[in-house]
Amino acid sequence: MKKIIFKNKKIITFLTIFTLILLLFLKTSFFKNLINILKFTENERIERIYGYCGGESIGYLKYLKNKYKIKTNPRVLNYEHTPPTNWSIYVAGAKDYNENQLILLNYPGQEIDIKLHHYKYNFYEFKDPRHYSKMFKSLKKIKINDFIEPNIEVEFYIKDGSDKLSMLENIQIVKDQETNDYIMNQNLDVFKFKEKRFFLKFNNLKKEKKIIATLENKYNLNNYKVLDKYKNCYFIE
Repeated sequence: MKKIIFKNKKIITFLTIFTLILLLFLKTSFFKNLINILKFTENERIERIYGYCGGESIGYLKYLKNKYKIKTNPRVLNYEHTPPTNWSIYVAGAKDYNENQLILLNYPGQEIDIKLHHYKYNFYEFKDPRHYSKMFKSLKKIKINDFIEPNIEVEFYIKDGSDKLSMLENIQIVKDQETNDYIMNQNLDVFKFKEKRFFLKFNNLKKEKKIIATLENKYNLNNYKVLDKYKNCYFIE
């Protein structure tokens, strides 16, 4: 009788351990990962996870490092807001990036349009200002749907950790009668965003409107020599 009980305990213990191991494998996608390791090369696995020229674009960075034998830590600007990607080509102990060379990932063109998000009353938030200010030099113009006034006063505010809105400056912008855009040409570098939230207040607005801001790129490809290009990823100097 004791032998049967002991034998049953061993079976139960074995089944419990086996079940736990199986659940661990399933939860961590062990079998799927093993198939990927056997089916794809390291570079192919990296591209599948991080993208070649899209998203973090690790595939393109590794391609550049191998093709051009980059020995420094080049400056990388990704127009999509992703985690830092320099780790993928980082050279320990190497000098800083060459000031004359630059890697641009997911380059959107000379201008982009972004939507301002209504905050409250006539305040609109320009989201992610620190990211945009690294790659765009100015808030070039504004388009306001269903608004016909010839000019409008705009105030710029930041909101810090104390949840207080502080005005930085205010300007008058005039409507271009041909395009119906309000011309702004506001330099973004003057605001020193850091981690602060950024708002625009449109003093003439009485109701919530759809507002589109056009940003002008700091990097005009016509001013650089393109060393390498794949879709909208560039290596320039």
